[in-house]
Amino acid sequence: MTPELGGELHVLTHVDVVPMKMEEGTDLLAGFFAAAGRSPGLASCALLRQTARKNHFELLWVWRSRADYEQHLRNPATREFRARLKPLLGSPVQDRVHVAVDLEEST
Repeated sequence: MTPELGGELHVLTHVDVVPMKMEEGTDLLAGFFAAAGRSPGLASCALLRQTARKNHFELLWVWRSRADYEQHLRNPATREFRARLKPLLGSPVQDRVHVAVDLEEST
């Protein structure tokens, strides 16, 4: 199913925290991640830290639909988290939105 028809949406959110704010950024990310894990429409999620750059994080989200993801972005808790995170960033947060490849259609 395509996301326009309500299929799953996979989102990779890259977060680059400045090294001198790594502890504060890690705590903020961990708290947000724990709370966001209970979001309606969230099928699964993971919080990862790069091995080579310990101040770079990835949040992996699988949303049941694009509408669920967009609701998450509008959620006051998400907006507050991003506002609190902004002064800790080395570069802007990047949300990379994906859909699964339908291998049957591609052959």
